[in-house]
Amino acid sequence: MTTLKGVKLSQWGNSQGIRLPKSIIELLKLNTGDDLGLEVKNNQLIVTPLRKRKTVAERFAEYRGPIELDEVFSDDDLRDGEYI
Repeated sequence: MTTLKGVKLSQWGNSQGIRLPKSIIELLKLNTGDDLGLEVKNNQLIVTPLRKRKTVAERFAEYRGPIELDEVFSDDDLRDGEYI
């Protein structure tokens, strides 16, 4: 378990927020825009990454079926710079 001390709650416009240190972002493999779940349990705030989407490279690394080389992709298949 990684524990951080000295993280402050800050005012951001009409809201409040905490900044996650780079070490935590890297540990959880988070990216700007990722959805996070929040849970309060035993007076602790638990932040959990939600539905992490795999990159095309990660999907291909796990794929064990035949590869169709004649498939055509359109821009409709493009999401966040990657074909889905």
